[in-house]
Amino acid sequence: MSPLEVNKKIAELKGFTAVKQARTSNGLWCSKTILEIDGSFIDACYFNWAEKIANAWQLFEEMPIGFSIMRDKEYNWCLFHNSIWSVAPTAPMAIALAWLKWKESK
Repeated sequence: MSPLEVNKKIAELKGFTAVKQARTSNGLWCSKTILEIDGSFIDACYFNWAEKIANAWQLFEEMPIGFSIMRDKEYNWCLFHNSIWSVAPTAPMAIALAWLKWKESK
């Protein structure tokens, strides 16, 4: 999955709705894709779980205690807990993929 696909799937599971235009806080219309949740609008670029470690770490903190993160011999990042495994070239992507697997296993 591409980072864009991963971010879109996470946004859907978190209850965000993507909209193409919305009124910003200063009353102007925004033409880029934004996310809406509970009537609040957020720039879609604000959340980049698949590529930004600060965003990915928020996902990591949502997962149950017991997830481990490490690097393998090929310098891939690995996340695992019981039957959930995730391997990716970056830590944010590994965390995002593990979060998706964890959410879908619930």
